[in-house]
Amino acid sequence: MIKVFTFNVYALLDPGASLSFVTHYVAMNFNTLPKQLLNPFSVSIPVGDSILAERAYRDCTISVNNNDTMPCLVKLDIVDV
Repeated sequence: MIKVFTFNVYALLDPGASLSFVTHYVAMNFNTLPKQLLNPFSVSIPVGDSILAERAYRDCTISVNNNDTMPCLVKLDIVDV
């Protein structure tokens, strides 16, 4: 289990990824609003479609095994399954 801000979440981790993403379902618990990206970009999703990433949460405290990091989480407007 991973903690984002003060919320426990289940997550798929890819240690080789250059970006970190968050869905609306998880982000709706944050007490902060995402910032507009200067350069929105397209993200391919598992069903074969692409969506535009336009916003990100900056300086999110994420804890994994009591080790904290503060990445930028790019918001993806997809439905969790």
